Amino acid sequence: MWILTVRSPGNEPVVFILKNGTNTVGRNQENDIAIVDDSISRQHAEIHCRGDRIVVRDLDSKNGTLVNLERINKPRALRSGDQLHFGQRAAYIFQRNTSPLVGPIDDLSETKPRVRELSTEPLDKNTALLSEIASRLMSIPSLDGALKEISFLVSEALDAKKCAVLQSTQFDQLAEMGFSTTLARQAIEQRSAVLFPDPADRSRKPPSKSAELIRIQSALCVPFVIEDAVAGLLYAYRTDPNTRPFSPRDAKLAIAIGHQVSLAIQRARLIEETRVLKKWAITDSLTGLDNRRYTLEMGELEFQRARSLKRPMSVLILDIDHFKGINDRYGHSTGDQVLKTVAGRFRQQLRGIDMLGRYGGDEFIVMLIDTGLEGAQAIGERLLLCISEVPFDTDRGAIPLTVSIGVSALTEDCPDLATLIDQADKVLYEAKQKGRNRVQAAQYG
Repeated sequence: MWILTVRSPGNEPVVFILKNGTNTVGRNQENDIAIVDDSISRQHAEIHCRGDRIVVRDLDSKNGTLVNLERINKPRALRSGDQLHFGQRAAYIFQRNTSPLVGPIDDLSETKPRVRELSTEPLDKNTALLSEIASRLMSIPSLDGALKEISFLVSEALDAKKCAVLQSTQFDQLAEMGFSTTLARQAIEQRSAVLFPDPADRSRKPPSKSAELIRIQSALCVPFVIEDAVAGLLYAYRTDPNTRPFSPRDAKLAIAIGHQVSLAIQRARLIEETRVLKKWAITDSLTGLDNRRYTLEMGELEFQRARSLKRPMSVLILDIDHFKGINDRYGHSTGDQVLKTVAGRFRQQLRGIDMLGRYGGDEFIVMLIDTGLEGAQAIGERLLLCISEVPFDTDRGAIPLTVSIGVSALTEDCPDLATLIDQADKVLYEAKQKGRNRVQAAQYG
């Protein structure tokens, strides 16, 4: 296993475990080795690993890639202990089980200064593993995706036949994955790591029939506890009869990994809670549409874009005819059913790029992107028909319904979004005055 340590701005090493194959280096987060530094190009270099052979190749980066202070113009084979520079960021390459202080020494004058510099960086394989796990947990957007990668890393580190890092929502899948539910249940109940065979028990009796069937020789199960609840498990086993059993040292490593995973699970939960709170803040709770404030905020951005690029944009204000009579006759719960159904029908008729929001009690607003007045009128007619052609099924029976619609379009002399909306609102009033159930467009020029 090849390991790359990169100096951070605070001079602390950041550790990456290189995968077999191609490892990309660059400023973009999509890279395998993402280094946030303006001296590094978005796609800076590639490091190719094939067993004991490792090669670095510069990708025509702006500030270049250096090996032992020499800028490279073609792929360069590396040796454990070599110094690299990506832009202005220093890095060092090591092979697992190779001490940072011991490497190929062909030129002592070059090697000794590097040895003195590296003497402050003792690098234990477990430290490297934990650093890599922390990096994966922070850099991979999907927690499930990160846990799958971590399962692979831990399996390699523990030399396990099978390993999984699971959230509590996946506990019911343990048996399908070939793990002993007996050991898992024991770890969950005890809130502590469980080893098989237990160092204090010499019997080596399998913990369950399923464990015996898949010939488990040694197993390790560590729970991740958050606020006194088990939020996940690290589970690994070995089947080779000649392998050594998992040791308390292995359990300590798994527990350390568990602490990192617990923090990541908590972080994921906070992100999800924040996402939900944000959605509540911008969504109308009844119809599920964007609320008035958020619709106007996003509409302002579209208005500025349309005006600066000289692109068309239109606004529709839609009002349910005689909606107060529905509430008075059938009750507010029926009125709420009607509003939700109206919102659903409107949504089905619009494109994904168009903006639909609840504007008021029984008013809706549509902002049509890249659509002029003629196209907006046609869409308005379509929305009118989707409401009037089919009665609304409610708890109080079928209710016929119509809407009135006002349409305005962006012109060169329109100063702001508020004016565009006000124009649509005024012609909506005209539609109401002219008998309702109609589309009324603003007149220009």
